Amino acid sequence: QMYDKRTLRRQHRDVFDVAIRGWRMQHTAPGGRGPCRAHGCHVAVRVRPIFEKEVAQGEFEVVTVHEVWGEVVLHNCILHADLVRMSVHQQGFCFPMAWGPDASNEEVYAACGKPLVAHALAGSLATLFMFG
Repeated sequence: QMYDKRTLRRQHRDVFDVAIRGWRMQHTAPGGRGPCRAHGCHVAVRVRPIFEKEVAQGEFEVVTVHEVWGEVVLHNCILHADLVRMSVHQQGFCFPMAWGPDASNEEVYAACGKPLVAHALAGSLATLFMFG
């Protein structure tokens, strides 16, 4: 029988979830980088919460956000070609500002939108793009 990657990930959710939680407990500093700084264009990231529908379908959290460091880590849960061996590969991304799924709209606006509005009202140029 053939399975797609998503089905296999869902079937092995418990094993992957344990591996991700173990990584989170051990990851106590950004991946060899200092604080993230932006020059000119600032990119901020807010990770959305997982939807109840996704949880009901067997999905689980595969993104970790370290707000203090501005680090967003994607946990890529995969099975090898033999469909037996599992592994989780972490890929980290660094941003001047990052928020996890529990961040409020007000918190994100206070850090990103409000300064841009004040800047524009003072006669300068400001642009805000939102995606997702």
